[in-house]
Amino acid sequence: MLRILRWLKHGAEPPTTATDTAASTTRVRRSRRNRGVRVGSWKRQNAASTSAPPVPALTTRSKAAKAKSKRPVRKATAPSDEAAATSSSAAAANLSAVAKPAIKKSRRKKVHIDILPDDILDGPVLDALGFKDLCALSLVCRRFDLAVNQGSKRWRTLYRERWGEPCAITAEASKLAGGWSKFYKAKHVAEKESAPWIQPCEYELQAILNHLASFSLGSFTEEAAAVAPAPAAPATMAPAASATSPGQRTMISRSVPRIMVTFLVDGSGSVTEEDFSTMTTFMSKAVATVNAHTEGRAKFGVIQFSNEVKVELGLGQITSQAFDAFANGMSRMNGGTNIALALSKACSTIASSSSSSGSAGGDGASASAAAAGPATCVAGVELPHLVLLLTDGRVDSYQAREAVDRAEQFASQVPGVTFFAFAVGRSVDKQELTKIVRKTCKLDPKAFETREDFNEAKDRLAETRVMGLRTLDEPPW
Repeated sequence: MLRILRWLKHGAEPPTTATDTAASTTRVRRSRRNRGVRVGSWKRQNAASTSAPPVPALTTRSKAAKAKSKRPVRKATAPSDEAAATSSSAAAANLSAVAKPAIKKSRRKKVHIDILPDDILDGPVLDALGFKDLCALSLVCRRFDLAVNQGSKRWRTLYRERWGEPCAITAEASKLAGGWSKFYKAKHVAEKESAPWIQPCEYELQAILNHLASFSLGSFTEEAAAVAPAPAAPATMAPAASATSPGQRTMISRSVPRIMVTFLVDGSGSVTEEDFSTMTTFMSKAVATVNAHTEGRAKFGVIQFSNEVKVELGLGQITSQAFDAFANGMSRMNGGTNIALALSKACSTIASSSSSSGSAGGDGASASAAAAGPATCVAGVELPHLVLLLTDGRVDSYQAREAVDRAEQFASQVPGVTFFAFAVGRSVDKQELTKIVRKTCKLDPKAFETREDFNEAKDRLAETRVMGLRTLDEPPW
């Protein structure tokens, strides 16, 4: 109806049939479509001309490429001998032209590495690297491997940063390991394997045992002669020079000991079976090392303590195999920890051993030693006596003061005694052990300018004589 009204408005006759109506509608639609196409094409052409000109070369190249790809492939024919020779010579020339710059470049780099001084490589270069970086650098080439493993400055610094200032025993352990790099790696592996417990590596343990054996009569007098100042040597040290001479050593009988060692083993309830096994194993290794160093001329004694004291082995000479069997048969005592009582018993045991063996000896050397004084002296030189305290050191304040006082009395009654403490167990009280060991640290006060320097040196020496065998820094409960 609306269409008819539109026709009447424009003055045209309305269509009478459906065919006329459909034809008129188609014409209107076509005109609109054509008009829209014209407007749209004009807009597209205007936008293309203002933005960027067309690139017909691309279509041309693509058509050429398509035409080339449709060409038939020719079959390859066998080249002649002259053509093959020419192509091979050309390929060789191209290869040499490419390889020569690479060879020159590698030679240039090699020359730079060779001319790099060791002072720079072992100094600023390695000082900027850590433990893992040094291990990775050693895998690059042989030059870096030698520089990393043979350089001692950086590894010593890394040891100081991780475990503190190295002492004389640590330096000896590095020599046994073959350098600071190998010693650092061995200690790192031992710490990783025993975690969370802290145990020394094999080189540290061997250095400790060698240090104990070096206190024997020959090594002890040589060390004393080397440390004591020449012009201020006392008159009593005069026979020591003759005792250290090779001829004087051969005159001393094999029955006369060169060192005496007493083990004070903690058998209290705070020490576990594994800790006790660590103590007995260390005692066996110490006896074997000292016997090998002194050729069997050493006396050993074992005292186990808790609230009470039990003499497990009296002072006497014993072979390493026999001591191993004895140590394996020891049983742990239970109770508290009375270190003062153990020190008193050790002091009385040494005194009784000295009085009983004062008249012993079958030759002139032993008789002269007995005439010179007690059995703690040989040829006028004090026989060194080591007291090795194996404990966790956990005592109350009263017992700690009593132990320190008893250690001071022990040092005054036995001139040649030296204390060592080996910590085993959880939450070890190393401060109390250091106070006990400090009483036997002997230094010459004249070698220091002030009293403070003397006390600091004595404290450092005491700290080096307190070592851990198997410790864990946490409370036992």
